[in-house]
Formats: sequence, structure tokens, C-alpha cells
Amino acid sequence: MKSLRAKMTIMIVLVVLGSSVLLSFISYQRAKSSLIAQMEDNYGAAAQRYALELSSWVSTNATIIDTLAAEIAVNDISFKDYETFHNYLKHSNDILNKNGYVYDVYFTYPNNFMVCASDFMADGSVDFVHEREWYTTSALTGELFFSTPYLDSDSKKPVITISKAVYKDDELLGVLAADIFVDVLVDMINNADVEEKSYAFLMDQKMNVIVHPNAAYNYEDKPFNIMSVPGAPYGELINDINNGQDDMLFINDYDGIERGVVYSQMYNTGWYVCIATSRDVLAKGVAAMMRGFVVAAIVAITIGALTAMFLAKVLDKLSKQEQEYKEKVLKLEKQSADEANEAKSRFLADMSHEIRTPINAIIGMNEMILRESDDKDILGYSRNIKQSGNNLLQLINGILDFSKIEDGKMDIVPVKYSVASQIEYIIYSISERAKAKNLELVFNIDEKLPSELFGDDTRINQIIMNLLTNAVKYTEKGTVTFSMKGRERSSDGSILIYFEVRDTGIGIKECDMAKLFESFERLDVIRNRNIEGTGLGMTITRKLLSLMDSELKVESEYGVGSTFSFELWQKIENESPLGDYQNAIQEIEDGDTYHESFYAPDARILIVDDTNMNILVVQNLLKKTKIKIDTALNGPDSIKLAGDNSYDVILMDQRMPGMDGTEAMKKIRFNESMGDDGQYDENGKHTPIICLTADVISGARKRYLELGFDDYLTKPVEGDDLEKMIRKYLPDQKVLKTSDMDNAEYSYKDESFEIDIDKELLLALESIGVDTEMGIKFCGKELSMYKSMLEAYEEEEKTKSVHLKESYDNHNWSDYGVYVHSLKSTSKTLGAKKLADLAFELETAAKNSDESTILAKHNMVIEMYSELVCMIRKYISSDKPSDEEDIMEFFPEK
Repeated sequence: MKSLRAKMTIMIVLVVLGSSVLLSFISYQRAKSSLIAQMEDNYGAAAQRYALELSSWVSTNATIIDTLAAEIAVNDISFKDYETFHNYLKHSNDILNKNGYVYDVYFTYPNNFMVCASDFMADGSVDFVHEREWYTTSALTGELFFSTPYLDSDSKKPVITISKAVYKDDELLGVLAADIFVDVLVDMINNADVEEKSYAFLMDQKMNVIVHPNAAYNYEDKPFNIMSVPGAPYGELINDINNGQDDMLFINDYDGIERGVVYSQMYNTGWYVCIATSRDVLAKGVAAMMRGFVVAAIVAITIGALTAMFLAKVLDKLSKQEQEYKEKVLKLEKQSADEANEAKSRFLADMSHEIRTPINAIIGMNEMILRESDDKDILGYSRNIKQSGNNLLQLINGILDFSKIEDGKMDIVPVKYSVASQIEYIIYSISERAKAKNLELVFNIDEKLPSELFGDDTRINQIIMNLLTNAVKYTEKGTVTFSMKGRERSSDGSILIYFEVRDTGIGIKECDMAKLFESFERLDVIRNRNIEGTGLGMTITRKLLSLMDSELKVESEYGVGSTFSFELWQKIENESPLGDYQNAIQEIEDGDTYHESFYAPDARILIVDDTNMNILVVQNLLKKTKIKIDTALNGPDSIKLAGDNSYDVILMDQRMPGMDGTEAMKKIRFNESMGDDGQYDENGKHTPIICLTADVISGARKRYLELGFDDYLTKPVEGDDLEKMIRKYLPDQKVLKTSDMDNAEYSYKDESFEIDIDKELLLALESIGVDTEMGIKFCGKELSMYKSMLEAYEEEEKTKSVHLKESYDNHNWSDYGVYVHSLKSTSKTLGAKKLADLAFELETAAKNSDESTILAKHNMVIEMYSELVCMIRKYISSDKPSDEEDIMEFFPEK
């Protein structure tokens, strides 16, 4: 019996002990796997953080090159002589190279001639730049190009070349490029915060090694491929990258240490940031856990009956340890996310100011063309500039909108809007992109749609443009179709509108559908690596639709195309049907003229900005209000002017060198509150000071008001917004309604009006059929402007007549049509309607190669042209400024 009991006891003990050991072993393995997986995820997050920081640094430099290329295209500086262009590039390089990152900036013409910011001279006879990848790729694609890093032979530092083709009127002017030191990136990788026996390395998109601790990868010219070094252990890593696998991969490294490797791709250059972590480090956290299990096993074997109780305590202890490890991992992940978010915020703030500031000048000066030009062709070009400028703003605002969405500060603001204006905006915004890729753009618009609706048209347009832009990006050939149809109407006066964007593009893989709405995510990276974009459009689209109680529906077949659609309820403001949308758009364009909202000839304001172009924009936008305007280029000058004069309003730029707008505003406020006795009086005079800034980051308005500004106006400045802001703060007694000024409108034939143009000239012009009254109306009823137009007309005849004769004699009807078109437009502006009509006939004939009409009427047009010019020369002397003076007027020195 004893023997049986002993055997049973031994068996029970053995079973209990065996079960305890087995349970301990299984629990140990599961906890170990969980801990290692969490640590792997942590290193993956670290790689993503470094990739984002490197991408932000590269994007900042790329933005500088992109902005400079746009400026060259606009100001035609590349057409100047070598010395002028060289000094311009050198000056730009000095301004841009504040941090010492830019090695050189250079511009290469299509004839292989190169102009450098440095004193390097290249006439194109030796160094065939056109064979360089940075030139050929930029010229072909028209997009920013990032070269493979290489070691500069002079500085012995790693550099990359960032290039951008400069086009004007679809003609390649050349390629602007800059060599950027990337030692900042090298230092970031070399100083990466990694564990012992671990390291970070950097590869380009072709798997060439830029930074690596293995000296075998050190290069003197171009980086080595990562597999070119004997014994390179990264073959499986390359396969994972090509296949889109992002799990940690374990390798036997070049120095014999086993390491786990994770990677993350930079979103702009396509380079790969990799972190290799020793397996010993990954297993380090398991040591304490293992000791606990060994103690548990020993106690189980020794004590037997108490094994279960003791094991429970051990498991409880292990659970706490695992929780501590989880909390530590979460803390590291939060730290990584906070650092990435801080880098993003810095980037957003810099981008907002640095890009929006030059856009302010572009859109502002273009607004003056829309206001003052009567030429239909010029107004058409100007509207395209306006739409393109707004498109550029939308790209920036997309990033800013994402920040607002993250902060929960995105609002829907419904207003009354025109459906025809909405469609016009969409057509102008997407047409050029589709045309550049030879895509057919189809619009199916329901003619029964109401002409006016109530909703947030800005956000609806943003959603539509996100979808259309993606469709054009990912469609190489075929058609992009936009449809807008009314589905049903409700009893409360609303209509359900169906929106659809259909393309014949590359489509979306089934496995990529889940990634479609992830922020900064690019689908099918290998195939779409050259397609521009931030990867935020679909995320913002889904969020905006959610705010408007709608959702985006997607249907796609890989290799065939995609369809994106959504529905929105909109309140009806005007039941009148839209009809043919093209006719509706034409009616808008025909009535698109500017009228100032008020006059204030007795008012006086001060504009403070460190950029002359920004001041010029505001001056011109307010020109017809008759307000007296003083200007200052810096804070100290504004303080002096504010002390010496009495202003009704001060427009103050915030970001200026030396003394910023906030400091200048506070000193003006302090001086206003100082009494004649030198004592501070808080009830002193208070001049409204409006902050004029390109800062549109969420919370900017509240921040500037808290600093002491009376109001806040963003750049680019819109004419209507500017007039409303000024009117808001002007004293009522200084404001005249437009009807008051209309009563004082003058006629150029009024004897009491003192003019600077000879009336005999007007009578002489009328005697040969010129409608001078119509010409003066084209010049905004400004006689001085009409005189300037006459002088310019007379001056350009010297070259235009020669060009007309040469093209006529050579039967070059293509060039002839161009010159006679110019003659038509300028003659019409002066009021020479008959000459303009004949020139129009010749222009039409040139387009149709109608040689008989040209031969029949050419001499008649030339005789009328000559007679008109001779009449102008008889009465007006040529005292116009030189070309150099004209250039300096538009590019003033600071």
C-alpha cells in the first residue's frame, strides 16, 4: 500500500512538476516573442522618424530651387547678358546660402551654355551637360529631380544635385540646378541614436550606399551598390524592399554579428533609411524574465505541492514586467511621434511663409491685370494665371488642412455659390494638366441643376480637385471624366447631387485598397515613384466628406481604371436651371470686371513690408480708391513715419529682418501713449494696425490679436478682402460711396480739366478715323495712360514694321500672323477700330493660309499703320525711359 501511495505521490509530483515546467517554458517563449516583436516595431518607428526628418530637410532645399526656377521664368532674367544673369544667380546664391548648404547654383541653356553663381565659366564646348541625368530628366519631365549623391572633387564632401526645368509658353528656357551639401544627412545618420553594436545606414533609390559604417562602402566619386562589396549580407533586404515587405529581417552581418534590419523610405527622394540592431540587444530584455522562470522551476521541483501557488506569483510578476516593457515601448513610440510632429510643424511654418510670400506678388500683380486690362486675350491668360496660382496655393493648403484635421480644427463654412463659377474653377484648374499628358477631359454636367446652391463650395472644390488631380496623375492615356448630376430633391428645398470622377488609368490593386486613405502613403511605389504628391489628398478628402455627412465610394480594376464617387445634399438658393455649362461660364467671363467699392481721397494709410513687390501689389490694389499711401521697408522707418504723421490705418508685415512687425507695432503703440509731458498715458491715440502676413498655420489669427494687432490679413492679398479690411477701420467721414465719385466723373473734352495731352493730337487722330474716346476708356479714362500708350505704339512701330515686311516678303504666314495679331490688339486699344478690323482679317487669313486675302489687303493696312504713326510722331516727342530704367522699376534694389 505504501509502495502504491509512494508511486502515486511520485507520479502526481512528477505530473505537477512536469506540467509546471512545461507551462513555464511555454509562457516564457510567448512572453519573449511578444517583447521582441514590440521592440522590432519600436525600431521600425525610429527608422520612419529619421526618414521624415531627412525628407523635410531635402524638401526645404528643393522648395528653394523650385521657387527660384519660377522666378526666372517670370522675370525673363535668363534672356539678359551673361554678366547680368551671372550677378543675379550669385546674388540669389548669397541669399539662399545662409546656412552654408548650397555649394553652387547654375543655369544651363538648351545650347549647352552654362551660367554659374560661382566664377566657373562653361561655354558648352567641353563639358556636355546635356548628357547629364539631372539635365535630361528635368527637361523631359518638367519636375524636380534629385540626383544620386556623389563626392565633390573640390570640397571632398558628399553632395546631391537638385534640378528643375524652366519653361515659358511651353518653351524650354533651360535647366536650373544647385549642388547641395548633404553632410547634414550624413551627420544625422552617423549620429543616429541606436543601441550598442547597432548602426544606421542610408541608400538611394537605386540601392547605392550613401552612408555606412563599413569602410568598404566609402566612395571617391559615386556611391557603391550595396551588393557590390564582397560578402554583402543584404540580398534578402533588397528583395523585401522590392516586394514591399517591411518586417524586421535578421542577417549575419559583415562583421559576424547577427542583426535585425528595418527600413523606411523618404517620400521625396525615394532613399531608404535603414537601422541594423544587434540580436543581443533585442534579447537583453529577456534576461530578467528568464531568471524568474528558472527560480519558478527550481521552487516547483523542490517544494512540489506549492508549485502552483508559487507559479501563479511568478506569472503575476512576469505580467508586471511585461506591462513595464509595454509602457517603455509606448513611451518611446510617443517620443518618436512627438519629434516627428514637431519636425512637421516646423516644416509647415517655414513653407507657409517662404512659398506664400512670392505667391502674394504673383497673384496680386495678376489681379491688377484683371482690373485694368480690356484685352480679351490678355484677360484669358490672366485668368489662367489666377487659376494656376490658386492651384499652387491648394497644394500648400492641403498640407495645412491635414494639420488642421489632426488638431480637430477643420470647419465647414457654407455660403451661397454659383454652380457655373464652380465648374469654371474646376475646368481651369485641371485642363492644363490633362492637356500636358494628351488626355481627353470630359465633363458631363446635368443641365437641370439649380444655378445657385448653399454649401461650402471651397471644400467641395477641394474634394473634386483632389480626385481629378489623382486621376490625371495616374492615367497615362485615354480619358478622365467628371460627372455632376441631380439625384433627388427634398421637401425642405435641398437637392442630392451625385459627383463622379472616372479614369482609364492604372487602377488600384486589391491589396492596396486598405492603404488608400493612409496619410503620406503612396500606392504601388515602384511603378509610381516619379509621380508627384504628398500622399495626403485622399485622407483629407475622406475627412472633409465625413464633416459633410458623406463618404467616398471607390471602384477600381488594376490596369483598367478607377471610379471615385460621392453624394452631397445642398440647399437650393436659385431654382433657375444651369443649362449648358459652357454658355453659363461664358456669361461669367463676359461680366467679370472690377469696380472699386469706395473712395477715400482724404484718408491716409501706411504700408510696411520689407519686399518692394508686396508694397507695389497693395498700392495698385488700392489705387482706384484714391487713398493717400506712405510706405516703409522696415520697422524703424515705420516707427518714425507713424510718429511724424497721422495715419488712419497701418498695414504691418510680421516677418521682417532686424525688427519684426510685432516689435514695431508695440513701439508705435508706446509712442502713441506718451503725452506731451513725456508721461505714459494708456488712453492715448490708437491707430488700427493690421498684421499682414503669409502665416496661415492654425491659430495664427488668435495669436496675432493676442500680441496686440487690431486685425489680421493673409497673403496672397485678395483685392476684395483688402478693401473690406481698410473700409472697416477708416473713419466714416473720410469714406465716399462710389456713387459720390461717379457724379464727379470727368470727360477728356471738359475745358476745366487740366490734361497733359495735346488736344490738337486728339482732333488729328479723330480726323483719320481714330475713336479717341473709346481708346481713353480702354485706359481707365486716364489721359496720362492714353498718352503713354500712344508713345509705346509709336516706338514699337520701328521694329514691328520691319518684322511685318520680312515675313510678308518671305511668305512666312506663321510669323506674319503673330505680328499682325499684335498690331490688331494695340490698334484697338488706341481706338483705331478700322485698322484693328483689317488687321484681324489678315490674322485670320494667316491662320488659314489664305494668301490671296493677305496680298490684297497688306498694303492698305501698312499705309493706315504708317499714317497713324506719323500723326502721333508729329505731336508727341519720344521721352520714354530706357530699358534699364524699366527693369529697375519692376526689380527695385532693397
